[in-house]
Amino acid sequence: MPSSSFPSTMVGGKGPRQRIWEAIRAQGDDPWDRQKIAEAAGVNFEAAKAYVISLNAAGIVQPAEPRQLFAGRPRAHFVLIRNVGAEAPRLRRDGTETKGGAVQAQIWRTLRTLRQEMTPREIAAYASTTSCPVTEGTVIGYLLTLLQAGYLRRQEAPRGHRYALLATRNTGPRPPVICVQRVVYDQNEGCIVWQPEVTPEDAV
Repeated sequence: MPSSSFPSTMVGGKGPRQRIWEAIRAQGDDPWDRQKIAEAAGVNFEAAKAYVISLNAAGIVQPAEPRQLFAGRPRAHFVLIRNVGAEAPRLRRDGTETKGGAVQAQIWRTLRTLRQEMTPREIAAYASTTSCPVTEGTVIGYLLTLLQAGYLRRQEAPRGHRYALLATRNTGPRPPVICVQRVVYDQNEGCIVWQPEVTPEDAV
């Protein structure tokens, strides 16, 4: 059964950066300051500041001049100059892109789009892009976890197993993410949907 518990950084199935990004996009072409964004996103100022640094370094936002006054003191304002879509850009502090979650997103998109039984090799071929290739081994690891979580059906075939997404578990466009603890978190339903059993042998 899905668990309703998840770290308090998640709200409505969205992490802090996703909420910050949505608050920024909501401003349109209007300048905004980081405190306003932090309040709109429900995060602390430092979280908003850190992500804006990454967005600025990536050339997605830039400082708006001149600085606007707040309580008699200048406060830095920014403006969105490159709207890259609904999903929050995955960026390091220096503005370079990180692949975190991107591969799982491509595999999930392939499963939802093709809606047919496929081998891991076929899924890897369809899911791969020039900027983010997907290996067969990565696909197998993701599929096996999704299978345990009840998202897939598996069919025996002469050349290996074939997998397909169950229509009842096509929960939405955002991929279930496999966390460090090997739990499966569904971003669309906002909850943990599967986690492995723990035995005394697993204790550290």
